[in-house]
Formats: sequence, C-alpha cells, structure tokens
Amino acid sequence: MQRRAADKETWPDKLDVTAAGHLAAGEGVVDGLRELEEELGLRVEPEELIPLGTRRIEQEISAGCDREFHEVFLLVRSLSPEDLRLQKEEVAAVLRLRLDDVEALYEGMEIFAEECSGRGASTGSVRLADFVLPDEDHLLRVARAARAYLADERPATFSNRPPPKTGPPVV
Repeated sequence: MQRRAADKETWPDKLDVTAAGHLAAGEGVVDGLRELEEELGLRVEPEELIPLGTRRIEQEISAGCDREFHEVFLLVRSLSPEDLRLQKEEVAAVLRLRLDDVEALYEGMEIFAEECSGRGASTGSVRLADFVLPDEDHLLRVARAARAYLADERPATFSNRPPPKTGPPVV
C-alpha cells in the first residue's frame, strides 16, 4: 500500500493501492505501467502482471463526480524498501501489510504495518478508516486473490463493470 502525499488534492495522507494513474485517450492498460516507474521507481514487464479484473468507481469528490474503471493486477516480486524510489509529490511512504491482517481490518481491528519513507522505516497502527474508500471491500478482495495465488490456486477475478448495453446506441 502507499500513503498518499500530504498535499494531494484528494485524500491527502490516506492509504491507497500501491500505484495508479489515469490513461489518456488511445492508451491501453499496458501504458499504465509507467505509473509504477513514476511513483515507485519500478520497471515492470506486462507479463509479470496477474490480472484480477475491473473495478468500477463512482464517487463524489470536491471537483464533482469521479467515474473511473480500474484494471486491477497483482505483481508478485520480492522487494525491499531500498528497491523503491518514491515520487514525493505522489507518495509519502509505502506500507507492508500481512495478508491475514487485511482480514482483521475488515473485522474492525487495528493492525500493525511496516511503513517506509525517505526518512526510514517504522511500525505503526493502521485502521480501515485510514484508507481511501474504507467502506468498500476492494482491499479485502485483492488480499484474498493474492493469498490464493501464493497458495498455487487460481485467484478469483472480479468485476463490477456494468454489463454492455444492448440495442441501438443512445445519442
């Protein structure tokens, strides 16, 4: 997970997925790999990614209504904090959570996580309320998929993308 920079316009200092960004018109999902390099300093090849599905978001933010589709992937790679170069405008720190502890978060418990920033590493407590969109189960679903993958099981994919419309196009 990452702690968003304190001066971000939306959800400053909140915990969020490890890397994310917006695609320009005409770009494909693979173009989004640049976000991993920009935010975390990681070069990732498309074949390293394990697709988990599509997540649809619709929420009110200060600038209006935010509607997005998120293509969700796992990256399974052994990393240490020294392998990362955090983009300070975007990422204040990265956190390492145990997969089993994610379940505890959704049971209302406070957990401990290792947090690494440019100032070093520390251990601190984390609650579900510390996350962007704490009322949805996205993090829990991703943790369960990661646990399945690591157990040599096929991770459950998910999609909350609406089904395609049938009939004539609406103008």
